[in-house]
Amino acid sequence: MYEFYLFSLIGSLALLVIWQTFGKSKSMNRLFGILFLVAIISYAISLFQLHLLEFYSLKIVFRDLMMLSLGSFISIIVRKTKLGIFLWMILAGILIYFLNQDREILLPKDFELDQNNELFIKLNSENAISEIGLLDFLQKENITFERAFELQYPTNTQLDNYYTLNLVKDNSVYISKVKRKLKNFKTIELIEENETINVSPLASETIGNPINNSNFNDPLSKDQWALTVLKINELNNLINASSTPNRKAKLFILDTGVDANHEDIKDNYVSVNPKYDTDVQSHGTHCAGIAGAVSNNFKGVSSLSLNNNLFSITGIKVLSDSGMGTQKTIINGIIEAAEKGADVISLSLGGRSTDKRQKLYEETVAYANGLGAIVVVAAGNSSMNAIGYSPANTKGVIAVSAIDENLNMATFSNSVEDLEMGISAPGVNILSTIPNNQYKAFNGTSMATPHVAALAAILKSFQPNLTTREVFDLMNNNGQDIQQSKSGNLIDPYNTLKRLVNK
Repeated sequence: MYEFYLFSLIGSLALLVIWQTFGKSKSMNRLFGILFLVAIISYAISLFQLHLLEFYSLKIVFRDLMMLSLGSFISIIVRKTKLGIFLWMILAGILIYFLNQDREILLPKDFELDQNNELFIKLNSENAISEIGLLDFLQKENITFERAFELQYPTNTQLDNYYTLNLVKDNSVYISKVKRKLKNFKTIELIEENETINVSPLASETIGNPINNSNFNDPLSKDQWALTVLKINELNNLINASSTPNRKAKLFILDTGVDANHEDIKDNYVSVNPKYDTDVQSHGTHCAGIAGAVSNNFKGVSSLSLNNNLFSITGIKVLSDSGMGTQKTIINGIIEAAEKGADVISLSLGGRSTDKRQKLYEETVAYANGLGAIVVVAAGNSSMNAIGYSPANTKGVIAVSAIDENLNMATFSNSVEDLEMGISAPGVNILSTIPNNQYKAFNGTSMATPHVAALAAILKSFQPNLTTREVFDLMNNNGQDIQQSKSGNLIDPYNTLKRLVNK
């Protein structure tokens, strides 16, 4: 679909230039005029097929129209001066630059919707779905609906007012038509698209620089450069010298599932549902090992789980075996984790979004916060500003960028400078667990996120009543200030816990 958009845009520009340059006779003028009109119609169709987000579509259409106007202007100059070739080279360079910038935005894989529940609607009261006009419209369009979320503790939340709509057609033209019609009903406060999210680990060619962690007997700990940066030995000594934690915190990994029988995870794993305890894709198991692989057990890798008294690991499967999920599956996972007593929820997932798309995530995070859970989210791997990525840009979450071995922000990492609570952690060449008692190194903000989630769980184990803001302030104020301020401060678990226990 992106190729169709590209071809129609370039074709429109080329035909416009040819039309104005060579369309001198009446017949040629008519021919090129018709061809240009066909190209413009094709361009408009391509935008619908790409299913552009509203936030980006205006920007892109404006940019494209400016290009066409500039092309027309240059065509006039070409006929009157000798600057034509030079000006065309400049225009071509500008066009290529912007198309490369927007390629990631336009790629359709990021904007596919759940084929069973394409839309969310929020009603102004719990039973407003029964409004006669709304029901008539849904029945006329053969749109089925169901309550989006089932809550155990519905007090102080409006998540009960959300419904999902299953449309008979899922092409963007029909979806846009339905959304326009739905906006006419006063009982509907909000309409959001139930987008799919796809994650896949970024395989690493190396496992980092070998180091010596003398306090640990895990055979692969020598290959975990992140442990040195996170001052794992100092942290271990501090914990051993400190008073016993108040209680064992609960850290939930929401991902592709977790291999609960992995040799380096099983002794620290607590199951809430057997269907979450396997992992075909490996992303979830890798994240679980980063956060909570058992340290000092003569097996595999080490983690911030320095003993079994600090926190447990639990998996909830919100992504399929191929790494695919939807906003609905993720939100249901957050709700389930919070209702099952999670102290920390780790989300190594996300995707591009509009500003509007934060609203449902925002209400869900607020619900989780109200039940005592801290939500930690990956910033994303597109070398862009995470302000355009959800749920990283959601109010109330801690968003995590990735740092490499040289303490620079990873080249792939999204930046977090415009987010409410942005911080960084190691996310390059991170060695951790994968299914079937194996180990592998991956790259990504997905790998950085469990480091932060684990530190949050440690802090909650010592002071269970800490809020998200208090945890972030502890991490941020006691973190390491690195050169790229766009990444946020690098977490320092030793200094952070030291500040907490010495208060």
